[in-house]
Amino acid sequence: MALTINHLLIFFFTFYSMIFDVSLQAPMNPLSPQASLRRHWSKIFPSVSIPDILLSKSSPLNASQVAVFSGYLHSGNLHSHLPSFCSAANLLCDFSTINQAHNIHGNTDFKNYKNKEFKNYQKECLLGGDSFKNYSSGENVGRDSFASYGQENTGSREEFTNYAARTNVGGSGFKNYGVDSNGESTDFQLYGDKSNVQGHQFNNYGSGSSAATQAFSSYSKDSNVVKQAFKSYASESNAVFTQFSSYSSQSNMAKNEFKSYDKASNGAVDTFKNYAGATNVARNEFKAYDHVGNGGVEQFISYGGEGANVPENLFKSYGKGTNTPVEIFTNYGNSSGPSTTKFMEYGKDAIGVASTKFSTYLGNARNNTSFKDYFQSATSFNGYKTNSSSMAVEPGKFFRRRVLVEGEKIPMPDIRDRMPRRSFLPRALARQLPLSSGELAATLESRLVIEKTISECERPAVKGEVKRCVSSIEEMVEFAAEMVGRTARVRTTESTVGSGMVVEVVKVKGGEEMKVVSCHQSMFPYLVYYCHAVPRVVGLEVEVKVGEVVNKGVAVCHVDTSEWSSGHEAFMALGFGPGEIEVCHWIYENDLAWFANASD
Repeated sequence: MALTINHLLIFFFTFYSMIFDVSLQAPMNPLSPQASLRRHWSKIFPSVSIPDILLSKSSPLNASQVAVFSGYLHSGNLHSHLPSFCSAANLLCDFSTINQAHNIHGNTDFKNYKNKEFKNYQKECLLGGDSFKNYSSGENVGRDSFASYGQENTGSREEFTNYAARTNVGGSGFKNYGVDSNGESTDFQLYGDKSNVQGHQFNNYGSGSSAATQAFSSYSKDSNVVKQAFKSYASESNAVFTQFSSYSSQSNMAKNEFKSYDKASNGAVDTFKNYAGATNVARNEFKAYDHVGNGGVEQFISYGGEGANVPENLFKSYGKGTNTPVEIFTNYGNSSGPSTTKFMEYGKDAIGVASTKFSTYLGNARNNTSFKDYFQSATSFNGYKTNSSSMAVEPGKFFRRRVLVEGEKIPMPDIRDRMPRRSFLPRALARQLPLSSGELAATLESRLVIEKTISECERPAVKGEVKRCVSSIEEMVEFAAEMVGRTARVRTTESTVGSGMVVEVVKVKGGEEMKVVSCHQSMFPYLVYYCHAVPRVVGLEVEVKVGEVVNKGVAVCHVDTSEWSSGHEAFMALGFGPGEIEVCHWIYENDLAWFANASD
């Protein structure tokens, strides 16, 4: 009996609790941005609810906040309230100012440090051993300054593991590392790795040092929209063994400048392994390498090639005025696309008995290449030629329709979203703040990125393309309905399972030509999508699996590629040329595709 009463008490308590909770839930304000969005969706697509993927990107602002910020926009006073606007609306903004400066002396292990100005770390130490592990890692909008690390040390072992990795819209400067040191062993492992839209500058590494062993493993690898400068590495050093492994490799839209490496050094043994390899649309400039050095053994393995796409490469001077150099330059400008490649001087005015070897100066058949001066005494020049070569396009980035067959194993590219999380603006604010207004660009550090997005949005559509950049969900919905019809349904790849792996095709749905709108994220303080519709497209829903885990992917195949550029990386990866084959690609994480729903 007692058990029955207890069950009844639990039932009535649960029942009334549910009623009470529901009564406490305030109804959605009909003036809120999300209520307005839901009404707009129901007007265009009355038979289905708005999907979660769109709601997750909607503005978090409430009705009162929209009214307040709208008033600021109307009065031209938004700039005075940008920090609160960006925070409330979930935008990506940079309002960093000069922070408190810090000085650290003595032997210290430092694990995490972010968004500050750091003036000195471990200066004038004897027989020290230090480890600095993370500086501004994983930050959004990092703006950092590190003035000096390990300066004027003797017999020290220094290790700097990570600086500004995985940051978004970072403006970071590292002024001095291991400068004027004696017998110091230094290792700088990562600088700006996997960052988006960064402006990084490294002024000085190991200059004026004696008997040092120095290693710089990676500078700005796998980054997007990089504008950076490395001013000096191991200049005026004595008996230094240095190795610089990677500079801005696998980056997109890179503008790189390396001013000086091992200038006026004595007895240096240097290796520079990779400069701007596999970059896309890069301008690379290396001003001087081993300038006026004595007794140097130099090796530069790769510059601006090995899969670079449309680079503009300029190497001004290598081994100029050196004394008895042993120099090896292995590869220069092995680009697979159209490029402008210039090497101004190699071994010019060198004295003594030089042993110099330049293995390849390799271009593409469409390249504009020139080699102005090459020191001809005791040298070996193995190749100056043009060659066509397959670009190092990520496996699986582009593929043919015929590989999507049940049971087929195919590579899937890295489809993970690398951009920072942001939200759309409410339509009421988006209308007052058009992309081209410059309202945000005038006040943010990311001005160049904003201008790039605006330029892409304003460029004329290619033949057969209908395009629109949208800054509100309502705009996207209207464009999809206009292009595809009222049966349009939004789709995206369900997860990132299988990303960068070999996957097995389990099931394929679709295959007929249809109207498709593809929407791709653009870099901007708030969410902006580049949406476009092109003729003759096949939309596919593809289930793939890795082990027992299944992912539902979305793929788009372009049947008509006749208007594509002959240098498009799809043709580099698959062969053939414009109009000769169809080209398929995945819809990446947080990109969207709108197909017509056949069942409607």
